[in-house]
Amino acid sequence: MKEQTLVHKPLPQNPDIWVSVPNYKEPILPVAGGFGWYGLQAYDWDGDKLMCHICGKFQNSIGKHSLQSHKLNPIDYRHKFGLLPRTSLSSKTSSAKRSEMTKAMFNNPDRKRVLISNLKHGGATPKLVTRGIAELVNRHDTCSAQLLRRLQSIAEIHGEKVTYEQVQKEDSSLCSLLKVQFGTFNKAKQLCKLQINPRGGLQLFTKQIVIEDIVSFYRKEHRLPRIKDYNDKKLICCFGIVPKLGGLKNLIQEAMKLKDEQDKRNSIDINAIANKIEMEYAGKARV
Repeated sequence: MKEQTLVHKPLPQNPDIWVSVPNYKEPILPVAGGFGWYGLQAYDWDGDKLMCHICGKFQNSIGKHSLQSHKLNPIDYRHKFGLLPRTSLSSKTSSAKRSEMTKAMFNNPDRKRVLISNLKHGGATPKLVTRGIAELVNRHDTCSAQLLRRLQSIAEIHGEKVTYEQVQKEDSSLCSLLKVQFGTFNKAKQLCKLQINPRGGLQLFTKQIVIEDIVSFYRKEHRLPRIKDYNDKKLICCFGIVPKLGGLKNLIQEAMKLKDEQDKRNSIDINAIANKIEMEYAGKARV
């Protein structure tokens, strides 16, 4: 495994204390009510002992320390502070000693057989979910603050009216990440205090407009719309807006109710006109 590059930084909670942390992209989020940053394991100046996110003390084993002093097991500790499941909670010195002890155990044939048997019958360790963990998004520059910073840097080039296409050209992955994180591209622009472009945005297409569009499509094509029809731009909005308005199935149900109401109103109007014409014709006939 490639060794991390460490840099020295002052603690946000106490600028007089400097620590060593992995060299991830800014911004990183300071721990509220604790020490260090979410998604970063801080070390002492020499990069050996680990700093506890809860009390700020440097320890050889954070896992043992957090369990004894803070009643927090290693799994919960990693989860609370956004660390990846594989992030070591032991210092380099402790890890080296443990490695030597393990090698010594395996040099004993009897002990080696017992260890292998335990591993075989212990089953596979459940794979932990890492999506959304602070350390992962810090590594890949994809946390909320970092995504907005990337958008802001592109806006500095193209101006506050920067478009989806311009962002897509400058940073091909950013637009999809913004949609996942904030719901819409316009919402991300709004958070960056950039000028909103209503074209294709949720603000332009209300639920009522989308439902009426489905009714219009049905009357024209004599069938209900599918996802492909949205992608082929046969309807006024893109399919990305549909899930935010309740999903295509629910929208179609409401559209069919609206269609039935329109047909009923039209039927009443036609009957009224027919009756009026019939009465007028009967009056002329008597004359």
